[in-house]
Amino acid sequence: MPDTTDDLSLSETLEAAPELLRTLKAGMAGRDVARLQLDLRRAGFDAGEIDGIYGAKTEAAAASFRKKHGLAGEGVAPELWAKIVEVAARERHGDLRGAAEEIEAQAAELRTRAGALEEQAKAERDAGRRGEAGGIMEDAGEVWIEGASAWDQAAELWIEAAHVIEPFGAAGDDGWKAYARHARASDAARLYAERARTAFGKAGEDLDAAGSTDHEERIAAARAEARARTAH
Repeated sequence: MPDTTDDLSLSETLEAAPELLRTLKAGMAGRDVARLQLDLRRAGFDAGEIDGIYGAKTEAAAASFRKKHGLAGEGVAPELWAKIVEVAARERHGDLRGAAEEIEAQAAELRTRAGALEEQAKAERDAGRRGEAGGIMEDAGEVWIEGASAWDQAAELWIEAAHVIEPFGAAGDDGWKAYARHARASDAARLYAERARTAFGKAGEDLDAAGSTDHEERIAAARAEARARTAH
């Protein structure tokens, strides 16, 4: 695409909120136009192909944005682009928050499943069936590990959500909330990993008591993985 004197550098196009150095209008082209098209898309407005050319679809998207937010004028001045970038960030933050909350719900279901397996193992242990109890506890440990992984994924989404929204004034309050949710998710991941280590330890005890001889390396490796997760 054509270059221009006032164009953004490549590094600037990769920043969360690049500074627009000119008012963009129909017929212009450049990396800054490409970034505008991307930001309009992120804000929920179809600017067409991200080709760096300010054509009819880009102008239609910009006009729709102005109309929705009660803004006058034509083209995209720096002040308007700043608003587009903020709206795009809010949309992205919402998407990340929704994804994180969905994964947290899955982690809660895994906790319920692991707890049910532990209760089942206890019943088998109380009935003297230590081998069966050991196998069930090993399954519980695997579910706890799966839950720890889910919480780790949620934590990554929350920290990204915080970084996306933090620069935007009052919206930054959502950033601090996301940081808090990140910390909560990280703590939950460590807790689940600790529960996994305990479950694998119980599994080993049950299998030892049942006279099993083929579980030691497997259980030791599982406990080591759980222990490593608690250190994150």
